[in-house]
Amino acid sequence: MLTAASRDPAAPPKLVPLRPKCACSAYIFFSMEMRHKLKEDGDSIPDVARKVGDAWGKLSEKDKAPYVEKAAADKARYEKEMASYKPPKE
Repeated sequence: MLTAASRDPAAPPKLVPLRPKCACSAYIFFSMEMRHKLKEDGDSIPDVARKVGDAWGKLSEKDKAPYVEKAAADKARYEKEMASYKPPKE
């Protein structure tokens, strides 16, 4: 098994095949939806991220509820997939 110290830093890390995608948070679901709406021509990535973060901070708990529900559903999906996931033996 390679450790971080013995691995060649220029080589790409080994990917674990077929590992379930991690669950997304409510903020991530919100940002995926709002990123295109808040982006203006010429905005840099940090500017868009700042706008999304500001918009998230101004939302009430009621307005955040749909994203929290999506995050809960995604977390349940991830836990179900991880329960049946068998990592490859090295």
